[in-house]
Amino acid sequence: MAKVHDKCDTHKLALAKYKGWCNSKIQGSVTTMIDSQIRVEVAKNRTMLKSLIRCAIYCARQDIGLRLHSETTEIPEIVNNDIATENKGHFVELVKLLCIESQTFCSAYEALPKNAKYTSKIIQNDMISAASTVIAQSILKEVQEGSKIFSLIVDEARDDAKLEQMSICIRYVHNSVIKERFLGFVELKELNANALSCNIKLFLNNFGLDLSNCVSQSYDGASVMSVLVDVSRKVEVHDTIGLLEAVYAFQSSSTLRYQVFFDKTGSKVSMHCDTRWVSKFKSIRYFINNFTLVLTALKECTESSKSKEAAEAKGLLIQMNSLKTIVLLFCLDYILSLVNILSLNLQTTTLDYSRCAKLIKSTMEQLINLSTSRKEKQNMSSNDTENEFKKVFFQILDNMNNEMIYRFTQNNEILNYIHASDPKSKVLKNQCLIGKSLFLDNLTLSDLHQQISNYVETFGHVKKIIELVMAIPVSSASAERSFSTMRRVKTYLRSTMKSSRLSSLTLLSIDFENSDKLLKDPTAVLEVFASMKNRRIQFQI
Repeated sequence: MAKVHDKCDTHKLALAKYKGWCNSKIQGSVTTMIDSQIRVEVAKNRTMLKSLIRCAIYCARQDIGLRLHSETTEIPEIVNNDIATENKGHFVELVKLLCIESQTFCSAYEALPKNAKYTSKIIQNDMISAASTVIAQSILKEVQEGSKIFSLIVDEARDDAKLEQMSICIRYVHNSVIKERFLGFVELKELNANALSCNIKLFLNNFGLDLSNCVSQSYDGASVMSVLVDVSRKVEVHDTIGLLEAVYAFQSSSTLRYQVFFDKTGSKVSMHCDTRWVSKFKSIRYFINNFTLVLTALKECTESSKSKEAAEAKGLLIQMNSLKTIVLLFCLDYILSLVNILSLNLQTTTLDYSRCAKLIKSTMEQLINLSTSRKEKQNMSSNDTENEFKKVFFQILDNMNNEMIYRFTQNNEILNYIHASDPKSKVLKNQCLIGKSLFLDNLTLSDLHQQISNYVETFGHVKKIIELVMAIPVSSASAERSFSTMRRVKTYLRSTMKSSRLSSLTLLSIDFENSDKLLKDPTAVLEVFASMKNRRIQFQI
């Protein structure tokens, strides 16, 4: 009976279950084994995806295109260490490079199914979007962890596809450090006030920022950037600036003329910009330092076989060699050397209004001191020509003074209140007698904020005032700088790029600090990417 029972199906099934139960005590249950295997596969998938994300972030940080028009979604298989030579774009070529450098990555990548290689343009866009989302969350977190208040910096420009793009940046305080961050671009269909304000509100709302916490605004055409432009419209200055621009245009419109100027001077002719004080100062300094060499280059161009080129060079040479041009160059150089310090500081992201007020006051005092010496110097010589040039110099100086007074004294009352937050201010010290020992003469506003942060309960109101002052932007330079990146990203070869992709790429390029963290550890990007939609491959457990 035992032998008969040993051969029956019931006994065999019971024996198999018993052996399975015994093995499960040693190796674990089937469910556990399956779960363990899934974890191993997910870990491999995540490691592989992190490398692909790094490729996308690297391309975005370097302002280079990720793909070409002929790119396919598949990478040619590696056969005998030989890879197809057809260019598939930077992203795919970087993946191919990783396959060459790492056999582990190559094996993991080749094991992927053909319909899930994760190199398509849709996947690339998802990776870039996920990375920009992580950076946006990081910025939002810093605002919330800080004072929660922020200032708005907005500017507008046209991209290579002739679309109007509005750059939106914010300024806030985090860990006693002033930060100005680019948030993104908004494509504009209309340029009226209502359309601009609606787009700004919608963008901030989608970003997660509460508009009620916005304490200040800075827009394109800010008065701090237009002083020199208004002064340069005066006849004498306008003619001289126009002449320098004409020389630049003359040499830059021909490679041969450009080479003549470069060979003579050993450097490039500086370019002008209407709203950049620094560019005009650099241009004037260039012509002063290389004056005779520029004349030599123009003289050589007058011997050109092309009659039009020779005639233009002769005209420029005569104007450049005039006494009036020479005198005005030195007058502008002297005056702009004083204003240039203020100009450079106005474009920094960490300048607060308190220090700004000091710089403006010091600059205006220097200009006024020069102007008040007019009566002493005006009758020193009986030479009519010399007196005429003195008159021109003081006229330029008066124009500059008047523009400075007009531009920087409209908000004197506000600036005076702001200046009260300076560590040396008697108003602030009288209000904080208990903590008077904290206010050292060499403290900056950031240092003061950091020290007061240790005594929030005692100096809570003072801390809020300082945060408000630190958050107020001095200029819209940060928004203007974003357009330089936009022009590197959205070239004529990439003019069909959508606004969402443009914003993501530009954010990764501009915010180098945060994108560098993601390049080193793209885990946060991977999590966002995996949760965006259902993926063919499992990246999360």
